[in-house]
Amino acid sequence: MPPQPNAIGARIGAELQRRSTAAEVADILRALIFSGEIASGEALREAQLATSIGVSRQVVREALFRLEGDGLVERLPYKGTSVRTITADGVTDLFNVRMMVELTALDAVLTGPADDRERVVAAARAMAEVDPDAWPQVIEADFRFHLALVEGLHSPRTTAFYRTLQGELRLCSAMTNQGQQYTHADYSNSHSQIATAIAGRTKAKARDLLVKHLERARDDVLAALGEH
Repeated sequence: MPPQPNAIGARIGAELQRRSTAAEVADILRALIFSGEIASGEALREAQLATSIGVSRQVVREALFRLEGDGLVERLPYKGTSVRTITADGVTDLFNVRMMVELTALDAVLTGPADDRERVVAAARAMAEVDPDAWPQVIEADFRFHLALVEGLHSPRTTAFYRTLQGELRLCSAMTNQGQQYTHADYSNSHSQIATAIAGRTKAKARDLLVKHLERARDDVLAALGEH
């Protein structure tokens, strides 16, 4: 008779399986939030989600904890969990922090190893090659470009923090209609100009282009909030 599985090993295996399921549920909810199908401020009820998805409430609870860690949902006393509500003050603060991080990263990339500048240039080139009709891919290329810039700080903690920041930025992105306001060429050219200035190590121009780019993104979100 084969030996019985170790009790501790079995418990660990069950825990890993549950966490894997929670990660999958979190990925699904994250995609729905980013697409705007689950709107800012919308309630996420554990029991309802568990029934509709076909998993336990514990799995849903763990998935929501993951999303809370990403800055996408918030838990309020006596009100439960909901998608983070976007406010004008919150957007202004978010982009102020983003501006500080990215401008600091820009300075580091301009004075750092050539590989850092090439990574940003490559990200801009990749954006130019995205299918212009696949707007979600254009947005993803946008986020990869800015992450490539922040990675020039060579700070794992800052990169991890910025990834969380990007979660909130994706919420903002879901509110705007960039596909109607701008074309793929608009997005690609804006990032290419920044990348070219970085490659040429022209600090004043690169800084000016990045500031204008981020200010326009902020103003688009604030305008969308006003429309709502």
